[in-house]
Amino acid sequence: MHAFKMKDLNKDNSAKLNQQLIAEKNFSESILANIREPLLVLDKDLRVLTANRAFFKLFKVKESETLGVRIYDLGNTDWDVPELRTLLEKIIPEKSIIQDCQITHTFPKIGELILRVNAREVKSEHISQKLILLSIEDVTEKEKEKKKNKEFQEQYTKDLEDQIKARTIELRNANHELTLKNENLIKMNTELEAFAYVSSHDLQEPLRKIRTLASRLVDIENDNLSEKGHFYFNLMQDSAGRMQTLISDLLSFSKLNNVEKKFDNTDLNTLIEEVQSNLSCLIKEKNATIEVSEFCDVDVIVFQFKQLISNLITNAIKFSKPEVPPRIVIDCENKKGKDLKLDSLIPDIEYCHITFSDNGIGFEEQYNEKIFEVFQRLHQKEDYPGTGIGLATVRKIVNNHSGKITASGQLGKGSTFDIYLPVINRPEN
Repeated sequence: MHAFKMKDLNKDNSAKLNQQLIAEKNFSESILANIREPLLVLDKDLRVLTANRAFFKLFKVKESETLGVRIYDLGNTDWDVPELRTLLEKIIPEKSIIQDCQITHTFPKIGELILRVNAREVKSEHISQKLILLSIEDVTEKEKEKKKNKEFQEQYTKDLEDQIKARTIELRNANHELTLKNENLIKMNTELEAFAYVSSHDLQEPLRKIRTLASRLVDIENDNLSEKGHFYFNLMQDSAGRMQTLISDLLSFSKLNNVEKKFDNTDLNTLIEEVQSNLSCLIKEKNATIEVSEFCDVDVIVFQFKQLISNLITNAIKFSKPEVPPRIVIDCENKKGKDLKLDSLIPDIEYCHITFSDNGIGFEEQYNEKIFEVFQRLHQKEDYPGTGIGLATVRKIVNNHSGKITASGQLGKGSTFDIYLPVINRPEN
């Protein structure tokens, strides 16, 4: 009787265990079925015990063709991949874990896939045999995109390197050309200095003698010279005078390159008063008026800036309208570069903005830059005598002060020159 009870008890326990196993299997399969990544459960002989829907969908195989089949024999031995075989056959014997192992393989029904494989041994209290859980992630598109980005990056880097190389060659050639130009400029400056020396010593003296001798001849032979003779002698003296003025202006212009740049903080009103005093005869002769606003202090090379003021005032008087007294207005204000209208100024530096305006004959807008070039004249010398160097000298002086100058004008209405100088100006800046 007791034996029969034990037999029935064992039978009940076995039935309960089977029910638990079935329930556990159903639970596990329901979890596997809802995981998006393809999953396989393999026995110790690497036969497929379970596969989820994601596996069948991705690899286009049927359940009947999969369950119970060794993984290497799936499809038409599509899964007989050497890398996968090596990895899987280590798991149970060596208790290894495959983690993020990437395999590239071509499947006949699908094409080339890049798979990321994870696998490990699965242990369960209710299952005596050793199982392997194999998860597969299709990273084909990710890897292709990564490869594409890498190729793009490599191409971008190569293109950038090529551009840098090309730019380096351009800069090297430009530097070579600049070096040649600088050498030529040094040579020209040396020749200009030599010319200036010759001009100041060897040309000025003969010109003075020509003018002196011509005057003496006119005085001595005054009664013997015809009207035409007097005319020619006057032309000769005027030509010699213009030549002396031209040489003098050239000397002044050439010296601007070599002079030591010694800056002094200066009240510009004082300089303007000195220049007006020096030009008093010309100002009185032309009945000119000069209006000056309250001026600020600024760092300047004093003798150069006096020359600048003198050239601009003389220029305004020279190009005044006939029968209209010249009127010159000089204004000044201090402002930051960012508050002024000239883009080439440094935004955070304080500038002294000086304007020279006149009511003279003016000029057309197309000549805004040309008037600053050496020997450039907008009028016939017979109408307005001069050497064509005055405004070039003005710009050179402004450049020596790290400043900017612009010109604007209207025919028949006058001209305006805008000068922008750094208030603080030292050679070390």
